[in-house]
Amino acid sequence: MGSFLLSFYTTLSPPELQVSDHNATQNTKDLFFHLADLTDQVLFGHQDTNFYGLDATDPDNLTIWSDWDNFTRSDVFTLTGFYPAVYGFDIFNSTTHIIPGIKAAFERGGVITVSWHATNFVTGGSFYDTTGNVVSNILPGGSHHINFTQVLDNIAENLGNLEHLGESVPIIFRPWHEYNGDWFWWCQPFCAVDEFKALYRFTVEYLRDLKGVHNFLYCISPNQPLIPFSSNMYFERYPGNDVIDIFALDAYHSGESVWKESISSSLRTIIRLAFERGKIAAFSETGLGGGLSETHIPNWYSDILLDVFLNDPLLRNVAYVMVWRNANFGHFWVPYPDHNQSLGFIQFYLNEHTIFSNNLPDMYSSNPIALNYNTIAQKTLICHNLGAFIGLVVVSGLLVTPAFLMKTFSRRELNDE
Repeated sequence: MGSFLLSFYTTLSPPELQVSDHNATQNTKDLFFHLADLTDQVLFGHQDTNFYGLDATDPDNLTIWSDWDNFTRSDVFTLTGFYPAVYGFDIFNSTTHIIPGIKAAFERGGVITVSWHATNFVTGGSFYDTTGNVVSNILPGGSHHINFTQVLDNIAENLGNLEHLGESVPIIFRPWHEYNGDWFWWCQPFCAVDEFKALYRFTVEYLRDLKGVHNFLYCISPNQPLIPFSSNMYFERYPGNDVIDIFALDAYHSGESVWKESISSSLRTIIRLAFERGKIAAFSETGLGGGLSETHIPNWYSDILLDVFLNDPLLRNVAYVMVWRNANFGHFWVPYPDHNQSLGFIQFYLNEHTIFSNNLPDMYSSNPIALNYNTIAQKTLICHNLGAFIGLVVVSGLLVTPAFLMKTFSRRELNDE
């Protein structure tokens, strides 16, 4: 009980909000603080939004557009007249192909996040090839460690300390995502807990400390299982506060009727855990499980996703929410005009609590103190710890009272005799 009280009092004030890289560029720090201060609005993001998409102008001739030269097109823009606030990119095993798109997004004031579907360093197969004990073999001393560091060198050379128009370009780097699943070679069935932690730590420390990359914010994003996340689940493979800036979650809706309640519960937990450690929270991937070619949930954006943020103001402390890419007409997450999900998407876009490029604040202006974050974080932690304290008192009372009554009755019986 005494240790709980100590914990209760020490968490009334959240820890200082601070970027894990103490040498981070000023733009990177400013982005971090601006993301933290968005306590009532959520940035909307779309993966590969300015590379390719869907052209449904002629319903009888559906085609795929690509814009690898100008990066001015976007299916979000086609539907709303504005770009998303967050642009998602992916490295795979090279970075040069995404740099022009990143620069175009930065020119618009957009937030850039980069994931990494790394190919199998041992077999040469895809990220879905789970053979070869990859993690143990690419860590220091492993047979394919040099293969791993060569790609890290490429990341450091091309994305590390990237500048455009004389400005540092901050990047939210999100490697080794969905690590608690069973579909990538870095997932939990294919490496031990300590191996995964070492993989994540080595990635950050190699880029940040050895290669001097100081424009990255580091994001960790497990996949939500069928049940809501608990604190223990989230921290099972957590590599440490000194290499993490953003607590995120990937969670796709496969039609479960309880998904909205389940994801809300998980996001509450992640927001609280972020507050307890001076971090920020994000919803790094979501959407209908099979994309919008599935139509069993009409108006998913307005009736499901938007409701998540409207029903509980705490959930608007998620800095951003991002959906996946529009690769083809069987694999897309942003609707095209006249699609049966387009009306719900427009309602999502028009809501005062969502941010697209039209109402995006300057995310790179000076912001040394996140006042909104500190206020909400303190209130949230007080309420959580007070609730836990009351619960402990009640449970203690239930445990103590019967024992006390038994002793009382025993004494009375002895006295009666």
